Amino acid sequence: MQSTHSSDIPTIILVGGQSRRLQLNSRYKWQLPFGDQDLLTYIINKIQKQTDTVLLNGPNTPIPALSNYALPIIGDLEKDYQGPLAALLSCLHWGYYNHQPWLATIACDTPFFPDNLLEYLFLEQQQSHALALIASSDRLHPVFGLWSSSLYPSLHKWFATEANRSLHYWSKQVATKLGFLRQHKDVDPFFNINTESDYQQALTHRGLGGLS
Repeated sequence: MQSTHSSDIPTIILVGGQSRRLQLNSRYKWQLPFGDQDLLTYIINKIQKQTDTVLLNGPNTPIPALSNYALPIIGDLEKDYQGPLAALLSCLHWGYYNHQPWLATIACDTPFFPDNLLEYLFLEQQQSHALALIASSDRLHPVFGLWSSSLYPSLHKWFATEANRSLHYWSKQVATKLGFLRQHKDVDPFFNINTESDYQQALTHRGLGGLS
């Protein structure tokens, strides 16, 4: 690995989902209020403390609101919202052709991820010489991963030849499953916001009150 520190790892926030289960006032879930900012801004600010390079991954059809965050946007190569594996394909394509040997991905709806996430992934990768994924509470979270851009050609071939488009399935073929201890007693650090109830729970945990 050419990077000498976890802060060297470009990190891409995946924001290409349709938020089908949670859209309040016609907003994507990453636009929802989270304290005095929106959820995506909160996550950007948090991950920028861990890395020098943050990018966004969005759908093939651009979302104008993403330009408000003043970060580079990697558009999906595949059309029609084909899920997180298609998002990873686009991220690896970016890394492969921009000569970035490694990159990390994180979710746009998981605000409690650890403050030392990239350092943890970096150290685990160096020790095992394998790809690093997160597992918490016996559940794999493949959106949170440290990936070699050299995987791009094989994943591109997978999309051309295989029907299974599950990130969970594909990642287990190529990466090492890693455990990660909880940081909080009352919330999983990889708790993600999918529904209005999840959003309420996240706000309550942050002490931000209920939905308005």
